[in-house]
Amino acid sequence: MKKKIGDTEYTIIPIPPHLSPYNSRISELLQKKTQNLQETKETSQELEECMKILLSGTVKPQPLPEDQTEVYNALIDLTNEVISKAQFFRKNQGPSPAKSSSICPTDSQKTK
Repeated sequence: MKKKIGDTEYTIIPIPPHLSPYNSRISELLQKKTQNLQETKETSQELEECMKILLSGTVKPQPLPEDQTEVYNALIDLTNEVISKAQFFRKNQGPSPAKSSSICPTDSQKTK
């Protein structure tokens, strides 16, 4: 997927499984209620690190700081779309081989 923001065109790929934990952690951190300034700083630093790792594996070139939120939202939309299509595909597969198999067990003694 291509996403143009200002003068920069980004190429975005869906989140691969090995980077999914970073996306989960980003979601958790965005919802986290911090208790004090120190905790807020630590949460912010962890969020920044997770975002950097996730975007470095899914977006080329690396997003400008001012583009990160828009690129991240496009990444999430693309990933959700791909997952939805994959689930649709899996639902529409034909009957499983075990249910429609016409293969009969053979007696090993008869084939010798």
